[in-house]
Amino acid sequence: MRELFEKYPNEITLLAVGPLTNLALLYKMFPETKDKIGALYILGGNRHGVGNTGLAAEFNFFRDPEAAHIVLNNSPMIVHVFPWETVLLQTFTTRWRFETFEQTTNPAIEVLNRVEYEVYAKEELWTPCDMYVAAIFLNSSILQSVQSYRAEVN
Repeated sequence: MRELFEKYPNEITLLAVGPLTNLALLYKMFPETKDKIGALYILGGNRHGVGNTGLAAEFNFFRDPEAAHIVLNNSPMIVHVFPWETVLLQTFTTRWRFETFEQTTNPAIEVLNRVEYEVYAKEELWTPCDMYVAAIFLNSSILQSVQSYRAEVN
C-alpha cells in the first residue's frame, strides 16, 4: 500500500470492508503515508450498540478495535464510515436476491450464488453490507442523505 500511496499521492481512494489492521500498521510504520491517501471509505463500527457479533459490536471493529481507533484518530482526511445500523436500513428479501441473480454467466456471481444459498437459505432478508459500501464508493450520488459525526472506538 505504501508504495502505491507514494507513487500516486492523494489519487487513491481506499475502500475498507474488513478489520483495519493493515491500514493501522501502515499509519504506525510510515506515518507520512496517511497524508497521501485521497479518501477513505470504511464499513465498520456502530452508533447505537447494535452489532453482528452477538456482543453489541460490529465485526470489523470488534476484530481489531485498536486498529479502528488508530485509523479514526489519525486520518487527516474525512473518513466515510458506514456503521452497521446504517447498512441495516436497506434490506432485500432473499427471494428477490436469488431470483434476480439466479440466471448469470458471471463466474463470480455463480460462486456467490452457491455460497449465499448455503448462508441465506433459511433467512428472509438479505443485507449485502459490503456491497452497499462498495456501491457508495463507486457512486456516492446514490446516497439520499449524509450525516457527519465525530467517531471514537471504546
